Amino acid sequence: MKKDKDFTFKYIRVAIILAIVSSLIIVIFFGFRKDLLLGLYLGTLISVLFFRLMYRNAIKAVEKDAKASKRFTTNNYYLRLLLYGIILYAAYKNPNFDFYTTAIGFTMIKFSIIIVEVFGIGK
Repeated sequence: MKKDKDFTFKYIRVAIILAIVSSLIIVIFFGFRKDLLLGLYLGTLISVLFFRLMYRNAIKAVEKDAKASKRFTTNNYYLRLLLYGIILYAAYKNPNFDFYTTAIGFTMIKFSIIIVEVFGIGK
């Protein structure tokens, strides 16, 4: 279990650092705008939670037979996609969150994976 945590937490740690750096850039260029920062933090939080969920679901899918595994992963994919859409819609409608920074926050895990694997930072 410790190896599993090390595997996912190195990406999560880099994603959080990226979110902090991004929030500093937002404060420098746009001032202290709460909606931009909250949108970024919401997107990053959801991205991190879905990354952990995806990892746990991948482990469960390996234990199933091929047909059940395909159905399980497809259902989880569509559920995550639906939840991403609901969260983006809520960020669009709510004036306390910025739609664009929420979408940028969703990509923090993806950027952290690229940074860790390509540049070797955070290994």
